[in-house]
Amino acid sequence: MRPSDDFDRIVSLVKKRIGFPGDLYKFNPIRRRIEYCMNRIGVHDPGEYLKILKGSDEELKKLSLELTINLSYFFRNPETFDAFEQICLGRILKSKELSIWSAGCAAGEEAYTIAIILDRHKVRRFRILATDIDLGAIKRAKEGVYSQFAVQFVPDEILKTYFKHEEGNYHLDRRIVNMVQFELNDLFQAIHPNTFDAVFLRNVLIYLSRPAQIELLRIVKLNLKKGGYLILGKVETMIGIDPDGLFHPISLRERIYQLL
Repeated sequence: MRPSDDFDRIVSLVKKRIGFPGDLYKFNPIRRRIEYCMNRIGVHDPGEYLKILKGSDEELKKLSLELTINLSYFFRNPETFDAFEQICLGRILKSKELSIWSAGCAAGEEAYTIAIILDRHKVRRFRILATDIDLGAIKRAKEGVYSQFAVQFVPDEILKTYFKHEEGNYHLDRRIVNMVQFELNDLFQAIHPNTFDAVFLRNVLIYLSRPAQIELLRIVKLNLKKGGYLILGKVETMIGIDPDGLFHPISLRERIYQLL
């Protein structure tokens, strides 16, 4: 156990109730989110907060949302998508059944960005699977309705072509919405052997412990086709978590790797 047993018991309770594997994540970020929820209701003792969680499904739900929330937006780090188009897309378009996985998709911004890119390249035969452990995020993604924050970096031409501005929100073209398949899924249970030409796993590894990072990369290897691409977040690294060295760097700047 870590030094604070009550925080560990809170993580265990959330895992038991909703399946979120908080024990695989780095402790300090998890603890900060728990403390945020404690402060919100004026509680300073994790033991007391644990008692509240056991007796309140509503508070457990609020904590679960805080632990699984992943704010995102369309064309996040646009240079990464530029590199994906320039380096990867031409090669994977040769695949008979082009398949891309947006892992930890939040409310769908990344997956829909990929769909827009493929549509602009006039790709017609493809599958985009977007998964997240947060059911609320999946539901929001399927609605395809976003705030100004989510579209702040969308180029004007794309914004005019693919979104409709209504009552302060931006509604994504339903044709694009229908291009993405969303699933509620724990990344550590996601097994689609040799299925994907590319996996977007951005801003996930940074929250995981080293053993969990190694295990998740092992799962990604199972899911990627040989020669497929893994796209990580800009602040993430492969150092020490790819023991067999099967991920070859294609663009270190944009954290794009190819499975040998």
